[in-house]
Amino acid sequence: MKNIIFFICIVLGMNLEGASFLQLDRKCNHGDMPSCFQLGMLFESGETVRLDFAEARRYFERACSAGHMKACISLGDMYERELGVEKNLAKARTLYEKACRGGDGEGCYCIGRLEENDHHIHKALERYDQACRKKFAIACSDLGVMYDFGRTVKKNAALAYKYYSAACKLDNINCSWLGNAYENAKLGVEQDDAKARYYYEKACKGNSAEGCYKLGNFYYYGKKVRQSYRKAALYYRKACRMGGFGTAEGCNNLGVLYRRGRGVKKDQRRAVKYYKKACSLGYVSACRYMHGK
Repeated sequence: MKNIIFFICIVLGMNLEGASFLQLDRKCNHGDMPSCFQLGMLFESGETVRLDFAEARRYFERACSAGHMKACISLGDMYERELGVEKNLAKARTLYEKACRGGDGEGCYCIGRLEENDHHIHKALERYDQACRKKFAIACSDLGVMYDFGRTVKKNAALAYKYYSAACKLDNINCSWLGNAYENAKLGVEQDDAKARYYYEKACKGNSAEGCYKLGNFYYYGKKVRQSYRKAALYYRKACRMGGFGTAEGCNNLGVLYRRGRGVKKDQRRAVKYYKKACSLGYVSACRYMHGK
């Protein structure tokens, strides 16, 4: 009886339709581990159900024990970040290792992060490389950054290019790094605007604000393309709507176009709107135009 009441309370405490929750729970109880994992994610986030780390852990444990690697990673994260359980890095590492051995690159990456936090840089690099080879794009991108800027390792342009290329192949959002390399003759490649634009286009399609912003610049200045303020505005607008590096720049440049009436109808109010957003994101020069000056 208590179990029935508890189950009813769970359903009534959700914003998600009860039928959807019941369907996931029914699939989970019939051995569908992705459904168990999804239920764990719902309870961990508290976005569509009440926040309940104990329930999240229960579902993650069930899925992980049945070989669902993402559930093992999520369970490890709970022990690492002390989410409803006592902090236990050894247990977190064991769970990440299980996922890594099971073929999930994210598990290898998480171990690398633990190693880096403990200042075991060589071991961290090995784990990040392992994660990259298992097609976890973030690991490839992070390695590229480490070798590009000499973050905890000696700068190495060839390795930076190698890992950026791997990251770009796995996820277009990472292609901006290669665009920058070709635009600015970095990482041992010659300056090539055509290749730079190619990679910025890929990055923009992958929802990279930087890719869209840089692509907008190509159309604004007519670099290897026919100059078009209208297309520049299109890409600046896309960048402004996204998050991350390039968002503030996109908003600022869109403000410039509205202030000058290039590619869009001149509109001081909209110009100020975009300058304000750019300013709030830390783009200092945009702050001068916030009041329409």
